[in-house]
Amino acid sequence: MDYSSVDEIIPPIDSFGNYTYQPGLPYGPDEPIWSYRAEDPSDFFSINLAGAQRLPNGNTIICDGTHGRLFEVTHEKEKVWEFLNQIPDVIDNHVFKVNRYAPDYPGLQYLFE
Repeated sequence: MDYSSVDEIIPPIDSFGNYTYQPGLPYGPDEPIWSYRAEDPSDFFSINLAGAQRLPNGNTIICDGTHGRLFEVTHEKEKVWEFLNQIPDVIDNHVFKVNRYAPDYPGLQYLFE
């Protein structure tokens, strides 16, 4: 079955911040430290447009770009909110990516003056 997941890894690095690798062995880590996939995996499959951003509160915002769907999940994988991009008279509602900005982001300053 085709499905997508969001996986967080911590790559092995040395004391200088360089990635470590031992020839002949697979590159680590062996598994993600956190992973999200839909309860029914077929509910989240984005073949070529997707992304995720970890938020300061520990939640993760996810872009299911192929279907124009954005949603946020908690660390416990509970969905906080969901948005579906629906543009009238347009067949493709793809979304390239999503970024969440805090209200104090300088680019939003004029909105709050």
